[in-house]
Amino acid sequence: MKLDPARRKKAEAYALQILSLVDPSGINAEAAKKAFARMTDEQFNRLREGLPIYNPVGSKVKIDHMRNVELCRVLGLNLEQRLWLTEPKTGVFHRTRYPHLVLRLPARRQTQMQEKKMAVAKNDKVRDKLSGQVVGPSKASGVSFPEAYIMYSDGHDWTLKEFLWARGGNEALQRAFYQSLRQTGKGRIDLPGAERTSSKATRTWSAYLKAMHIGNNIGHPS
Repeated sequence: MKLDPARRKKAEAYALQILSLVDPSGINAEAAKKAFARMTDEQFNRLREGLPIYNPVGSKVKIDHMRNVELCRVLGLNLEQRLWLTEPKTGVFHRTRYPHLVLRLPARRQTQMQEKKMAVAKNDKVRDKLSGQVVGPSKASGVSFPEAYIMYSDGHDWTLKEFLWARGGNEALQRAFYQSLRQTGKGRIDLPGAERTSSKATRTWSAYLKAMHIGNNIGHPS
């Protein structure tokens, strides 16, 4: 595609002006100026898709995103738009209440896909005899100590109670919890009498200590 030399010259000047505003150091503008001199009309025309800007870590290029937002406002470029979306369940076509940022971003396919790494338990019937926790095909995931500590520091106390207490080998409470889910569609772990239940792992630990002639009340809340 052959471009008019005068129009191309104006386009190059406009592109260099934009680069100078975005990057006050002038590094990007100087690099673009050299690149324009080597480009054919066809290569230059491809810049309609976007003008590359380089910002290496530790370089003299200083790009400030707030300054770029202000530049777009001065140039009359609207970065935010109200979108028309289709509700997937109802099929209703509606417009968003607030404007949203619309821009192009590079998307790269990940090496590991979610559907290949997703673990789903087949059932909850296979359990360890000492801890009462699910194992083998019944186990989908677990909570490590660092993960539990992070949840505790974030204030997710009831989440920890559900994972480590109600669903962590406490057969009596888990049966009541699942029964409530099946019958009412809702579940809760603070059921009446739940405070008198315990996980099998703590009762096993208590049995080990008693076998060592160490009295304890672990796993036997009053």
